[in-house]
Amino acid sequence: MAGTALGVGLGTGAPTLARLSRFETKAIEGMPIVGNKAAFRLFDMPDSVAVYGTQYFLPSRGTIIILHGLGAHDALAMQAGDSLRRVTGMNILFLDLRGNGRSGGARGRIGHDTQYADDLAGVVRELKRANPSGPVLLVGVRQGAGTVLAFAAHARDAEQPRVQGIALVDPILTLDSLQMAGTQDGGAFQWHTRRLRVQQLLNVAGLHFADRLPVAYQRAQQPDGPTARTFSWRAIRTLLPHDPWAIANDTPLPVLLVRRDAPVAVPLRRTDRHEVESVPIDASLFTSATWRIFERWTAQFSADAAVPENILPYVPIPLTDTAR
Repeated sequence: MAGTALGVGLGTGAPTLARLSRFETKAIEGMPIVGNKAAFRLFDMPDSVAVYGTQYFLPSRGTIIILHGLGAHDALAMQAGDSLRRVTGMNILFLDLRGNGRSGGARGRIGHDTQYADDLAGVVRELKRANPSGPVLLVGVRQGAGTVLAFAAHARDAEQPRVQGIALVDPILTLDSLQMAGTQDGGAFQWHTRRLRVQQLLNVAGLHFADRLPVAYQRAQQPDGPTARTFSWRAIRTLLPHDPWAIANDTPLPVLLVRRDAPVAVPLRRTDRHEVESVPIDASLFTSATWRIFERWTAQFSADAAVPENILPYVPIPLTDTAR
């Protein structure tokens, strides 16, 4: 009887987009290089999955890594790259999470609960290997804030690569807010609510065999017709760290919270390490107001990011494809 109920809960009640879904592993096609100031970057993960990003270059030792929201990729923020580069004076790296954009890996699926944070640590480790003294800052936009906090939760671990600060931009850190918010590019999700509830109950009992099954569907257009991207419960859950504001308040790192104006209490304690800024509730996240916020916040890292005058600035050669 229990097995039958479990099968019904996991296998029935799918939304209409589920009929369009298909399992995908292929990354999207290469995107155009933006002038001579940006280029593709490739980072090989230990399991041989390639994680890609687009880096906007400056003669600076500092790098700001931007993590996108669910269902997005760095193409959606390309217009922001040049503006952020100019106002912060640092390199800007928009990173495609595993299974998104040009990055490899199954679309919307990950192997374990710390996969995104582990990939982020690998990217930071590579940046620090090439430039040990340069500051690295992490910026999580919407659902990307969860990955930044999952990384920050281990900021005191000896084996964790060091970053110098984190920023959370309009963070979405609960399942309820995620279900209401949709994707970063404005698209709505359809949810397999019945399956989601069963998976949550299974997790309470310590069972995770069904975590790889999709629970969220996003409509997408392919050359051969409409389809739907899927997101597994494990991928969704990984973006929602347990007690996220406790992590933010406890981390030894400087923290910037950029939130939309709302009559609710600010969950980040105001200390000399924490800054809270607001943007209008109906404003775009990528506007001049946001640039001014980041210009002020990153000023504290500018001395460490500066390139000494006697060092020839690095001039990047843009890649014409996604090869090294």
